[in-house]
Amino acid sequence: MRMHWAARKKALKNLLQLLVVYGDKPLPSFDSQVKITVTRLWGKRKRAFDIDNLYGGCKLLLDAIKKKGGLGIVYDDSPKHTVLSVTQEKAKDDIGGINICIELYNE
Repeated sequence: MRMHWAARKKALKNLLQLLVVYGDKPLPSFDSQVKITVTRLWGKRKRAFDIDNLYGGCKLLLDAIKKKGGLGIVYDDSPKHTVLSVTQEKAKDDIGGINICIELYNE
């Protein structure tokens, strides 16, 4: 996340636009603690991240889905409101880039 504040703001705006391409369904909103599972699939000419980079790469995503400054899906990105689990695996079909699958659920 070593980027200028203006570049980070622009990246967050772009991510918000990508997440809003959800269709005509309303975005979900959770008030209680939410478990977030992010799975990174990597393929051809890519490699696995170190665990610290894997979790650090989710910062913009968490900022994009929280209530203040984001889409309002989760109340806050603090450990009190979110439980984050991040995994990565090699894609079976050797995809050409990186795909990310995000699951949100509460119990």
